[in-house]
Amino acid sequence: MRFHVPQFIEKENKIIGPLTLRQFLWLLIGGGLFLIVKIFLSGMPLIIALVVIAALSLAMAYARINDVSLPRYTLMAFNFLIMGKRYTYTKEENENITWQKK
Repeated sequence: MRFHVPQFIEKENKIIGPLTLRQFLWLLIGGGLFLIVKIFLSGMPLIIALVVIAALSLAMAYARINDVSLPRYTLMAFNFLIMGKRYTYTKEENENITWQKK
């Protein structure tokens, strides 16, 4: 009996047009934040807030660093900052270091 092996399982499905569900949700969150900020700001501060919110939501939806999505990369960076670090010293086998004068 032959079994069907799925291919390209690490690729997310396009659910809403050309967007995956995660991309759509990040853009939806950005739009919601802008609507909330629009209530409190007007004029030039509103435009600056629009640019910042749009840049952040687009980066969270589309940016990848070393083939890792930006939200996951941000979470990994945050965990690295708050987690304890362990420094271990291992003595090398070859300690014959020769110094050369230049």
